[in-house]
Amino acid sequence: MSHRANICYSSLLKMLTVLIMTGFITTCICAKSRSTSAVTSAPPVDKVDPAKLKFLSDTDPAYSLLEILQKEAYADDPHAFRWTNDPAELAKIAALLRTLDERPVLSNGVSPALTGSADGAFSSSLATIKATLGEQLPTRYEDASSLWILNNVVQKLDARLRARSPEWRSPRIGTLPLGTLNAKAIPFPEPEPYLVVVHSALFSFCHEMAKIGLKTVTFAQAGDDQFSIDFSEKTFNEGPRHDPQLLMRFSMALEDIVNNRRVRGHARPDRLHDLAVGSIVNAMEVFIIGHEFGHVYLKHGGNGSEPLRLAKSNGDANQEIQVARRSWAQESAADVFGYMMVSDLIQEEAAHANSSDDIDLSQFGMLGPILFFEISEISEEAAYIYEHADLPSEPSANERTTVLKVLNEALADEVNAVGTALKEPKNGPAEENQNVRQHPSPLPPGMDASHPPYWARGALVRAQWEMALPKKMTAEDRAFALLGVAVVKNLRTMWDDIKPALVSIRKQQAGQQPKSLFR
Repeated sequence: MSHRANICYSSLLKMLTVLIMTGFITTCICAKSRSTSAVTSAPPVDKVDPAKLKFLSDTDPAYSLLEILQKEAYADDPHAFRWTNDPAELAKIAALLRTLDERPVLSNGVSPALTGSADGAFSSSLATIKATLGEQLPTRYEDASSLWILNNVVQKLDARLRARSPEWRSPRIGTLPLGTLNAKAIPFPEPEPYLVVVHSALFSFCHEMAKIGLKTVTFAQAGDDQFSIDFSEKTFNEGPRHDPQLLMRFSMALEDIVNNRRVRGHARPDRLHDLAVGSIVNAMEVFIIGHEFGHVYLKHGGNGSEPLRLAKSNGDANQEIQVARRSWAQESAADVFGYMMVSDLIQEEAAHANSSDDIDLSQFGMLGPILFFEISEISEEAAYIYEHADLPSEPSANERTTVLKVLNEALADEVNAVGTALKEPKNGPAEENQNVRQHPSPLPPGMDASHPPYWARGALVRAQWEMALPKKMTAEDRAFALLGVAVVKNLRTMWDDIKPALVSIRKQQAGQQPKSLFR
């Protein structure tokens, strides 16, 4: 099978506005506000005119608690970005949108097929952004990037879940510097829903890694109305795999995430990459939030609790705030539920495409959850190297077999326990059901009882993806599916290449706090 695909982009003009969605603009806003020392921090919250904005935290118990936790977490961070609806911040967004509109299609030039009516596509979204960020906001400490992402994804998921069950109540959701890519759920007394907190650096990390991943394949013009994508292993090995600039960006993104910093965007994608970046990042965001909504929809009770721990310098846990612990069964079921949400929304958007000529990135987007677990595992390994100055141990073949056996048994038990709610979510939320395996297999030694390893969860969603692949695909669909597979594989290869060097650097820095581990 050829590893070069020729795709028509004559309709890309109409599709550029699709990128005014969660995965691209928001993290560019974040990168703009954080990536340079010249940007000053927003005015202190106490000095903001209260008439400018209204906050749910003033009346909602869950958001009130979130604001307290955010204020505590960012107390020692003078550069923490807080949205104040200040005209200067709005001007920065407008300037960024203009910059995005002015980019070349590819770094080596402008394609005539993408000039003219495409100009201003990003700038035209400014009014929508201003309206969204000027409404009633959850807290005084949530950043603009997360606000936009959460607002868009939650609206999509709420619409689907309310259609399936009038009883659906969306959990409160926000961000905190958790130090882990796993979200946390803080229970509230009935009838209040959970407060779900997501790592504040997660969305920007997903976006930057998707941009880097797409740089591992080669996009090129192939005529006036076509472009080619070369995702062959040969081209990757001869070029991007050894590109110093790309390896540096990869390393810097990992340095940011392991140090619990919001991940900085170090290069904007070419316009020809826009739709692909937006497609797979949006899928990751829907999966992340859909997973958390799955816990609520499937009525997962806590499997015990533990203190909330934020990524602060002292590393102390907040003993007063307890978060729910989950079981492997619940986590695997929520992963499947999140994947189903991704699949449903992608198929719905494909069905409502403006024209049959529009580029259909459905098969590429479906790889989003798989990419998420790949980069999550990579970040976990990077954190281990940072802390231990050594390579993390690799599970043996027998250990992998055991883990996957336990995880699949746990998922089967949960499917049995929640009845049709997981198999067919349209039938409504789960009901209590105690019909589970009498003697479940024990967890492998040393495994986290609440979260299966990322590699195993990735294998689970990959199996979901393989089962959902259409039996008949167009050449274009097949090309985009293979593109997604190549992006995931290439990021893993690059990481395996640089791991030994990072261990060596960390060993040299042992005994002192490094200013920069990966640079």
